Amino acid sequence: MESPLVSIIVITYNSSQTIIDTLNSIKGQSYSNIELIISDDASTDDTISLCKEWIKNNSSRFIQYYINVNSTNLGVTKNCNAGCTLAHGHWIKLIAGDDALLSNAITEFMAFSQKFPQAEIIHSRILIYKNNFNDSSLLDTNITYPIYFTDNKPQNAILQHQYLCLQNTIAAGSVIIKKALYEQVKGFDERIGNCEDWPMWLKITNQGHSFYFMDSPTFKYRLTTTSIYGKETINYLFKRFYNTENKIYKLHIKPYSPPIYKFMNRYNFYLRLCLDQIGLNKNRIYAKIIYSILNIPYIFFYKQILKTTF
Repeated sequence: MESPLVSIIVITYNSSQTIIDTLNSIKGQSYSNIELIISDDASTDDTISLCKEWIKNNSSRFIQYYINVNSTNLGVTKNCNAGCTLAHGHWIKLIAGDDALLSNAITEFMAFSQKFPQAEIIHSRILIYKNNFNDSSLLDTNITYPIYFTDNKPQNAILQHQYLCLQNTIAAGSVIIKKALYEQVKGFDERIGNCEDWPMWLKITNQGHSFYFMDSPTFKYRLTTTSIYGKETINYLFKRFYNTENKIYKLHIKPYSPPIYKFMNRYNFYLRLCLDQIGLNKNRIYAKIIYSILNIPYIFFYKQILKTTF
């Protein structure tokens, strides 16, 4: 099997409590041809000193390494671009400084890319943990995708884009992408400072590039009440990223989506927004019932596009 250079880019911000777990998971990869890049967004804790000490003891494991430290806090999207710009690999793999890779992740991705040489972007299954990576903290991660996200046919980009106009279920940490594709779509959209992945997936599929799916987990996602995602998700019935969702809709969905998808996107968006504003977003049985009833049109439409699954 060919062994192209893979750039693993660790995105950090005040990650001192978790960064060593992340770095050790990269060191422990069964794949050898790895470039390590750490891009830190002006952390105020000792993340950088921990990274430098760890690199001093483990730098020989990697083909090369870089530590980028932003002078000011740029936000996650600009920080991702800062790290990707430094990458020399044929493939680039981003991971947050509180997550971890499974030991065979890169080996499996590269074997998959040999089987599907036309693949430019690949996603996989994930394992989601609450607070730590103990077995007892593993949550249910059975995400169901439409068949056009799993059958690995190159002509699926249009259908994938339409699905992504409704929601994003592709975790950034599950994805590996060719550096050439990243450059072709001009990187992550820095107009959306706190969400890098969903706009990127919309751009890629809108330009005709299909996701390929590897049916095995490659990374561990840590869901905590202190993370950006976790504090707006844990204990809530639905996510609370209304301003970000609205911006993504205006920039990447409204101009390119069929009318029915735009309508359903807005229906679900304003329903959640209204329920949240009147205190019906708590994970309670009465709130679930009200939301389920009012959301029947969206659920019906969503199930139609999920009718054929693998």
